[in-house]
Amino acid sequence: MCSHPLLALHPSTSEITGPKESRPTGVDGLPHRAAAFVRLAAQLTGISTPEPTAETPEKESRRKEPVSVPMADIGVESERAKRRIKESLLGLQPSPEETEATSIIPELRDRVDRQLERSSVTRDTSPSVLALDRLQTEWSELDGQLQKTQQGLRNRGEKIEQHVETIRKIRTLWAHTRTDAVGLEVSPDVIRQIDEVLQGAEAATAEANERQARVLSLQSDIASLSEVAGEDEMAIAEARNRAMGEVLHRDSPPIWSSGFWHGIDGDTIGAKLQHQETRDSEMLKQYWAKNGADLQRRAAEYYAGGRPHYSRAAKLSSKL
Repeated sequence: MCSHPLLALHPSTSEITGPKESRPTGVDGLPHRAAAFVRLAAQLTGISTPEPTAETPEKESRRKEPVSVPMADIGVESERAKRRIKESLLGLQPSPEETEATSIIPELRDRVDRQLERSSVTRDTSPSVLALDRLQTEWSELDGQLQKTQQGLRNRGEKIEQHVETIRKIRTLWAHTRTDAVGLEVSPDVIRQIDEVLQGAEAATAEANERQARVLSLQSDIASLSEVAGEDEMAIAEARNRAMGEVLHRDSPPIWSSGFWHGIDGDTIGAKLQHQETRDSEMLKQYWAKNGADLQRRAAEYYAGGRPHYSRAAKLSSKL
């Protein structure tokens, strides 16, 4: 009788393994009885054997790549490999993106330098919010051109990388093929065909490396200009925040306070009122220049549909 209720549900180990004299040896040198016990324990505890992990597409692709070219196919495969190398060389020729970047970078650098100088002069002269917004708009136009050029170079770099990978696979395959051919002591003509492929791949690799370095250099130039532009735009944003603070802060008491009228005569009062009017008018003009179009649109929407067809914003614009 089995003392454990779970074990009572399963046959004894002797029933599983059979007579002692007929027990075979299990895999990895374990007796069959021990292997059966392990299986029984797994059934009782619900432990399952782990499933083998699936290979990633990249690993599976590499595993399927041929190690070397069969000697009987050297003639056909060598011609095919040389054609693929020629196609990669054609793809490595200077592209329109490279040509455009090469010609436009000096112009972009000159524009950035001029914009930096204009920005520096403007920020050093207590600029208005409107002047700083104009600077920011000019930088935004330059940023768009820099980003467009950089994206074109990035796409070109990805295409070059594809050609580099194609050439690398050809070199690896035919280097292994040559090693096998030498070991098999094939004819010199077969070795010659293999060497032609390897020489073509070597030349294509040098061309690809040179083209990659050229594109990376152009990308670096654009990135440097973008960094300079970004730093100046941050300086403009800080100056704009200061200018907005000055617009909202009055340098004299408001006319309804006693401090405005204390100790002044009629001429001074007139001058102060004139100054106040000029300052408020300037502030209003700046606000209208920045927000006038939006105010007119909102006014037109408000008065549409049976309401009087006139715009307060338009009247305000005529007064300004």
